[in-house]
Amino acid sequence: MNRALVTCLALLLAGCLGDLVKPPGEDGGPGGGSADAAVPTDIDIRLATLVVDLDLDDFPDLVLLNDAPIAGERGVRVYFDKESGFLDQPDQVLSTESLHPLVATTGDFVGGGLLDLMVVARDDDDVPYLVLFEQDSQRSFIRAASTGFPDLSIGGGSVSMPEPVFAARTYIRESMAAVPGLVFGDLDMAVTLSITDWSAVSAIDDRPLATGSSTMNLAIPVPSAQPDRNDLLVLDKQGGIWLKNAGATPGDFGDAVDFPQRWAAHPRTFFVFDVQGDETPDFMTLDGSDLHVVQVTWVTDELGLTVRLLDPSPALPDGRGDALFATDIDGNAAMDLLILDDVQPPAADASHFGLLAAANVQTVDDGTISPANGRVDADRRHLGDPTRLVAGDFDRDGDVEVWVFDETLDFAMCLRPETYETDKIRFNECP
Repeated sequence: MNRALVTCLALLLAGCLGDLVKPPGEDGGPGGGSADAAVPTDIDIRLATLVVDLDLDDFPDLVLLNDAPIAGERGVRVYFDKESGFLDQPDQVLSTESLHPLVATTGDFVGGGLLDLMVVARDDDDVPYLVLFEQDSQRSFIRAASTGFPDLSIGGGSVSMPEPVFAARTYIRESMAAVPGLVFGDLDMAVTLSITDWSAVSAIDDRPLATGSSTMNLAIPVPSAQPDRNDLLVLDKQGGIWLKNAGATPGDFGDAVDFPQRWAAHPRTFFVFDVQGDETPDFMTLDGSDLHVVQVTWVTDELGLTVRLLDPSPALPDGRGDALFATDIDGNAAMDLLILDDVQPPAADASHFGLLAAANVQTVDDGTISPANGRVDADRRHLGDPTRLVAGDFDRDGDVEVWVFDETLDFAMCLRPETYETDKIRFNECP
């Protein structure tokens, strides 16, 4: 596997995509963005979250996008790992001013050796923007650049009614050198950028990307037959589209290969992770109680999708799940799948939420993927209405914590998985 791909996948998989980042057209865009600003009290957190080791200390950090009603309080909230009080207050607040942050991705965009944040945002007229926050020293970000794309329009919906928006770090080929690139878009549009100087993002670098799909949910960089490049796998409500980075013009994608519909027609949530441990990104998608795990393979320059239905299916009293996450929660090295179920009427006992665990999933010859214990454990003992889910060893004690919270952060609960009666899993509130 080429070096560019390994770097790209390391950034992508560390970031673990949760679900579903003024006058335009001037480089530098809207000003401001101080990390020393007062912590906003007007909070409306987007569904998209980013769990990644920003400070490179081997423990995960958390990035939340605050699309608040008050324009001046919109921006990025960064939570670094700490021994206690993890979600109490953000360690840094990075303002996007009047821009609505939609989705974020990470990478060493300015060559400083630290991970920076690239945020895809929009103004009130749906003009897309890129806002770059440089990590100028460990655990310290500054706003480095921003630009608008006045000839384009991006959606994203609202916090309460989100629409899919994606951003992915990728690589393209400029002449004889591989250079970092970015692809971002929404349901109707995708743009690729090749930028040699990330500190001066320029709208003239945009390259529209024809996908043939009007319902894109996610774009994932995947292996390519071309050296030092990535192809793209675009996911929509019908299936997948494999776009080969093989154009004669730098950054061109062509030779689209369609994968037919293989999962539910209206997936609510995607989550990218490496279920096979082969450094090729896989993903899962949830629609109602249908959870599909899609294994992406790369053999002899051919991309393949193996779609497996989780068996048994998760029992969701209101018929829909709200958020997904995948990590190892029990120390057995195998991947565990987590499903948040904010139980809503007409289901009974809607005052409780459910946290479901499919532990140590493994593929089965009949085309399914199943937990090693043969069941999906559901813990519905806790009161609350969370809609967001993240997991990781945020307090550096060697055990994974699962955080559930709502879009206002008025409700936040830390839960720790416990194995009992040999192999059953429940979630207890953290001490």
